[in-house]
Amino acid sequence: MLKGSRRYTAASLWLLAFTLSFSCATPTARTILADVSSPSVEGRSVSATQISEDNLNIIVNLQRQPEADADDADATNGPPSRINFSSAIPLPLPNNPNPPSFYRNDNTVVPENSGAVSGADDGNTRINYPSFAENSTAPAVEINGQASTNNTKDVNSAAVGDFGYPFTTRGAYNSGGRAPTNLYPWRAAGKLFVQRGGTTFTCSASLVRRGLVVTAAHCVCEFGQGSGSIASSITYQPARYDNVVPYGSWTVRAVQVPASYLTGSDPCEPNAIGVVCLNDLAVLTVNADSNGAYPGDSTGWYGYGWGDYSFSNNFYPNAVVAQVTQLGYPGNIESGRRMIRTDALGIQRATNQVEIGSAQGPGSSGGPWLVNFGTRVSTSDPAGRDNNDNVVIATTSWGYTSDTAEVQGASRFGFNSVYRNTPNIVSLVNAACRALDSATRTRVCN
Repeated sequence: MLKGSRRYTAASLWLLAFTLSFSCATPTARTILADVSSPSVEGRSVSATQISEDNLNIIVNLQRQPEADADDADATNGPPSRINFSSAIPLPLPNNPNPPSFYRNDNTVVPENSGAVSGADDGNTRINYPSFAENSTAPAVEINGQASTNNTKDVNSAAVGDFGYPFTTRGAYNSGGRAPTNLYPWRAAGKLFVQRGGTTFTCSASLVRRGLVVTAAHCVCEFGQGSGSIASSITYQPARYDNVVPYGSWTVRAVQVPASYLTGSDPCEPNAIGVVCLNDLAVLTVNADSNGAYPGDSTGWYGYGWGDYSFSNNFYPNAVVAQVTQLGYPGNIESGRRMIRTDALGIQRATNQVEIGSAQGPGSSGGPWLVNFGTRVSTSDPAGRDNNDNVVIATTSWGYTSDTAEVQGASRFGFNSVYRNTPNIVSLVNAACRALDSATRTRVCN
């Protein structure tokens, strides 16, 4: 489907434990605001913790704090966040020790209505809508008129890693500068700065509403460590290029995370607890700037899809696949200073995961995995199904222990054993919007 370390009191710990009862809850039409004290950790405080209407999600509200340094990438939307931009380091990518040996295997055709999508916006016009084996022979290619059999596995020449997944990883920008990352749809993705403990980490993220950002849960909290593990400050910078922040710097006011991820009850693969799990995703609500604007007013935003949106099992035997574009700011490429793009075949695993070949590494966590990425063209050919533009279906979640595997994975957006009644991404977005007053909700969520 598609849809454009904190210390708690005994009372708040009880509140967190209460969320364990979420798995079979039936959604209602309200959000519960828990009466929680405001503990202070490292100069920050949490004004309140919210439990979403279906008991599946937890919202922690952040207070903006003075930041540790000043550079040309300072936060511009009101009081700045407590972020040290100059010493930020890419967040290590969680490592999956399991081999890519089991895939979702369907003998039936993926039905046309098996996926759905919601709301993308290009910043101008609103759109609404409800083991490969590596070849043992070194390949030959003609470069500048000369044949080459270069099979070196680096980001410049590798089209496949040791696990045999084909991909292309390149800069999202051109050789002359940051274009086209200053244009939609690239500019709806960005770099995330996250203050955790005494360290500022970087991840990747993207806008899925005017003021809502989607990323990986592990970017903003620790699996199984409760609400107290949620980052003290977070700043989102759309389309950052080197130290240039063309669309501003946006502090985060609230973090929406699956309760199962915080409690450590989220189902995960054997030997990969807290790494390969069903619901490694989070939705962040940003603050408006002094003019009441949100980042999406300038950059536009992506749609989001769930279920089997844009996937097919008619193409590759015994596999359910989709063409995926991954955007991110990996620290192993250009030192994480610029947006990187990977195009690859996404393959569903049996455990509600999807994998792609990719050379992106630390810092790419939380970056969007999009289908139908780009600008729509006019054609006389009939349109295929699931062809809405720029739809996020997952965010970068993990990689393999081997650095030469060149494969990454993600929790797919959709229904699962935790989110039985509403897809995870829909539940998170809806709960984030319901937590806002009506006037703010109209601006942030539309």
